[in-house]
Amino acid sequence: MKRIAQFFVLILFAMFLFTTPAKADEDGTTVYFYNVLGWKEVYVYSWTEGSNAPELTPMEAMEKKNWYQFTFAPEMGKEIDFVIYNGEWGDTNQTRDIKIKNGKDMYYYATKELVDNGNGNVADVREFKKKNALTADYKEYKKELAAAEANKKSVKIYFRNDDGWKKVYIWAWKENGSNIFEGKFPGKKMKKYNDEWYVCTFESDMAVQCIFSNGNTKKNKQTGDSEKIMPGGTYWITLAGGDKVEANSDGLGAGFKVAINRAPQPGWPEGKQLTPEEIESSKEAAKISNMDSGRKKNGIGAWIPFIIGIVVIIGISIAVNMNHKKNNTLA
Repeated sequence: MKRIAQFFVLILFAMFLFTTPAKADEDGTTVYFYNVLGWKEVYVYSWTEGSNAPELTPMEAMEKKNWYQFTFAPEMGKEIDFVIYNGEWGDTNQTRDIKIKNGKDMYYYATKELVDNGNGNVADVREFKKKNALTADYKEYKKELAAAEANKKSVKIYFRNDDGWKKVYIWAWKENGSNIFEGKFPGKKMKKYNDEWYVCTFESDMAVQCIFSNGNTKKNKQTGDSEKIMPGGTYWITLAGGDKVEANSDGLGAGFKVAINRAPQPGWPEGKQLTPEEIESSKEAAKISNMDSGRKKNGIGAWIPFIIGIVVIIGISIAVNMNHKKNNTLA
């Protein structure tokens, strides 16, 4: 009899386990956000697949300093997209898109790293790995930030304005896809060094690539993507003889091809200074070099006017000879 009673108890316990929904399903999914960027207000902007009416709701400030929370109702389902932001859009005012993961509670914090969200640059987010994120006192992010800052090195770039732009802008991004400068393309205006050269200095903890442009959205002129530049050095960048770079698969990156120099030539910034006579000589050499590169680039096209001239002279000579023979025959 005792065994039968134990058997029924086990059955009831199993039925309780399989019929009682998980806490996440009962109470919804809670997102916890650590406000490391010091926003005055924190909101959640959410939407679901097929929904044209995103919801904007303030996050609830928690007793623990800088922590905020928001619970998505269970009827919203487990597939929810959302961003966290401070009431303004773009840059470090909002996070990238985040997706609910199987109805499980999540712990996030924003970073100062900018990523392309499809409509511009926004702050990247990291997820606390530890389950006790609320009591972690932000140590994980502090360690990550300290490591990144320790690895940051200065990058100094000189750009020679070979195409004569009125202004020069630089747009740079890290190899992980995050952008160096806040805002949108064309990026940061470079400082004029002299009549030819412009300069910009920034920091990075990994390799970067750059695009240079005149900053004119209506009559834009720009370079193609540069090769990767390692932090901790100075670089002198020039246009590579007027050659062009084709657009990539995304239709971007088309423009003048650039040459990256890791040491200055005489007359360049931080290089050996030239005398006035040497400057004039270098200008003449540059003209000759440009003419030679033009001939090489154009190939037979550069000889077409010369060939046409020879053909015209030969034609005139033949016509004169024929006319002379005709006159002799008539005589």
